Amino acid sequence: MVGEAVSPGRVEVPFPMESLLLTFVYLIPLNFVGQYYAGSLLGERTRYRGILLLSAPLTGPQILFAKTLPYLAFAALFSLVATLFLGAGALAFLATLPIFAFFLAATCLAALLARSYRELTFFVTTMSVALSTYLFLPAIFTQVHPIAFISPISVVAAGIRAESVPLLSFLYSITPLSLAAVVLGAFATALYREESLFAPQKVMSKLLDAVNAALPRRSAFLVAGAMVLPFVFGLELLVLAFAASFPLRTALGVFLVGVALIEELAKALPAAAHFRRSLVHANPNVVGLLVGTGFFLGEKLGLLFSLVGLDLVPLGGTLLTSYGITTSFLLVLGPWALHVVTATITAHAAKRRLLLLGVPLAIFVHVAYNWLVIRTAT
Repeated sequence: MVGEAVSPGRVEVPFPMESLLLTFVYLIPLNFVGQYYAGSLLGERTRYRGILLLSAPLTGPQILFAKTLPYLAFAALFSLVATLFLGAGALAFLATLPIFAFFLAATCLAALLARSYRELTFFVTTMSVALSTYLFLPAIFTQVHPIAFISPISVVAAGIRAESVPLLSFLYSITPLSLAAVVLGAFATALYREESLFAPQKVMSKLLDAVNAALPRRSAFLVAGAMVLPFVFGLELLVLAFAASFPLRTALGVFLVGVALIEELAKALPAAAHFRRSLVHANPNVVGLLVGTGFFLGEKLGLLFSLVGLDLVPLGGTLLTSYGITTSFLLVLGPWALHVVTATITAHAAKRRLLLLGVPLAIFVHVAYNWLVIRTAT
């Protein structure tokens, strides 16, 4: 019934074996491409062949793009052939491109972070399992479109069944992976330089270097706050799909804590990278203001989710309200104040190397705010 919330637990449909098979049809060959690509990049680091490339009159991003282009072209060609064979249509082909872009960008970053082939294999395998979960889990709920179309595979399955896919649903499906691929690519290009390419640092240390390299000016913290949004949205949509299968009271608790945990860890990353890697530190209050404001501005992409009917999913309306998508002026500005306050808390904690205390405090403040919003809205 239109306007009535639909719970995945109330939907009785056959197990969507089609979606599962489609996931592996696209992902298994992609794993081979990713392994060759990552192995090539790691070989340049461990055997120091990358020094010759860096001595060429080319920038790091140009070199990395040239190395990635053949693998990306092969992945796109395979996707085109597979889509034509399945008869899924042009829209399905376009929906698979962000999958390949995300996996190659993530594989590239893993190859630049890993210190050995063993670490690289662990990273790539973990990434493949996580991506498979992201693609398959939402596609189970074929009759609950706001959940099913979290996964681009749902667009492919709809194409095979000759079902029309609204443009907004298509954009809703590809946006998180597309933006995440861009951000991962930016981090990878930040690491493709001699200072970090051959440095025997720990994985987390290199990751912080990549984030810090992407923040050349203080104003970049505003961009950094928005850059974490693709990962936040993707993870929160999975939390939403997971929580919706529980009884309402339990689901609400899982949802509130899950969202707060994801967002506060994401907002803490730019501050942690800056205060641990920069020689000249910015004012933590300024860092918190810029990161929180950037996160708030990027969060307005949540309007896209409301347009495709996320409010019909249990807790979907709550998610939109917590994003500030509501008719109340105070609740529109409330998330901005929340993000600035919690980002400032983690920025001060990062400066004093007390993130283990600052992040839980920010999560507590976030959960308390969301609970107050829900009580006020109801």
